[in-house]
Amino acid sequence: MIRLVRQRRPSPRCGFAAAVCLALAAAACNQSLFDSNPEGTDGGPGGGGAGPGEDGAPDDDGGAPGEDASPPVSSCPAPCVGDAFAEFSGDQGGSSGQWSYLGDLGAPNGAEYGELAFGEWDGLDAWTMGDDGPVIASCRDSTASLCAGLSESVLLVPSSGAERPALSFRVPETTGIRLSGAVRVADGEAVEVPVDLIVSRAGRHDVILTRRLRTSLEERGFEAVVPGIEGDEIVVSVASTEPTPPIGLRLFFTAIDEGEGAFPGSCQTAVRFDPANPLVDGCRGASILDLLAEGAPTGTGPTVPGPGPSERLGDARVFVDGQFLALGSSPLDYSGDFTIQFWARMQEPPLDRATTAFSDFDGDSGGVWFNVSDETPTADFCRFEPSENALLCLTGTRPTDGAWHFWRIVRSTADETLRVCADGTELARTPLPADRNLTGFVQPLLGKYAFEYAYYTGALDEVRVFSEALPCPTN
Repeated sequence: MIRLVRQRRPSPRCGFAAAVCLALAAAACNQSLFDSNPEGTDGGPGGGGAGPGEDGAPDDDGGAPGEDASPPVSSCPAPCVGDAFAEFSGDQGGSSGQWSYLGDLGAPNGAEYGELAFGEWDGLDAWTMGDDGPVIASCRDSTASLCAGLSESVLLVPSSGAERPALSFRVPETTGIRLSGAVRVADGEAVEVPVDLIVSRAGRHDVILTRRLRTSLEERGFEAVVPGIEGDEIVVSVASTEPTPPIGLRLFFTAIDEGEGAFPGSCQTAVRFDPANPLVDGCRGASILDLLAEGAPTGTGPTVPGPGPSERLGDARVFVDGQFLALGSSPLDYSGDFTIQFWARMQEPPLDRATTAFSDFDGDSGGVWFNVSDETPTADFCRFEPSENALLCLTGTRPTDGAWHFWRIVRSTADETLRVCADGTELARTPLPADRNLTGFVQPLLGKYAFEYAYYTGALDEVRVFSEALPCPTN
């Protein structure tokens, strides 16, 4: 059941119990909440609402359906920082030390990858996972028929199960990154099946771009611009629901030093908690303050590191009652498209207290917050709507298993919609006019609501905010 209730705005001291929510039942986070909008029928994934198209149609970067306008790229544009084929080797890291040859293990939260083993596959140097697992191979100096026409390509071979081949590139230094390339099948392959090319960070649901292609002898080009922070992993994988021939991939990474796409690009905030990274905003360069509330229990210290969602993502940050982080002094820009995303391992909040994971709500009409209810197993993403003089919250049933889950909140001006997704599944959506500016005037906080004691209990990792509508949902 969906119901919308409106209430006059409470004062900042009224607490979250006064917030009125658009309540949506989303059991176990595994299905669309709208019977009239089943998964895959409204255009599928995409922050902009543009759905998967066939034969190279842009879908998840907000592009309009149709032929992919990206021309195939046959060599790495300068200044080249990564070339999948040229740097392919029998060592994890490749010849440059930046590559990993992985299998996406299909975990529901998308965080689990396994390293492939190097050996031989159908006469090729290849990274494999068992007899029927995914394969990443090189066609260098090969006369094999499956490499016909693909002499300068890496082969990605989907498995017969849930695992996907995943080729990972670790960004060597902070810069704007343009990834580009092309895919095709070998000469003589007559099989045409739909294949999803997926570009993500180190987590399958942290999607940057997808292209739904139909295997073809004609090269299909793709391109994306990404704000790359030193140490970020950018992962390229392929998936299909049908038996698929080996797919030849050219994949290049180019640094963008100036002009459009130069760092920080669309990145407004990036917070990583791995010990190698100090508490500094990776996008804005501002110091992050590790603070303790006046009413915190005696003996409580600053936040501490703890295990993150996966070994590849490193450490996370653990919050207990009274701990919070202040992310610099500048407010975030919510005037247009935006994406707020993070990994969260939520603990049950104390009785009589909702807890806040992320907030920059200013107590008036600007900013947002992400709240965990103490009364029901729900998570709320809230904003104030002046036209209604009411607080409006998108509410979905949250996981209560104490495990890590990936959250993404996306505002798209193209389809005038605000969405909330968890582990790639849409939990809730609501209309939001394109001209509505949600920007507030307070700094963003992790683990605390600006005006109350609603401190977060649990752990957070990889908190990022972008001024673009990234894909949501991604399943």
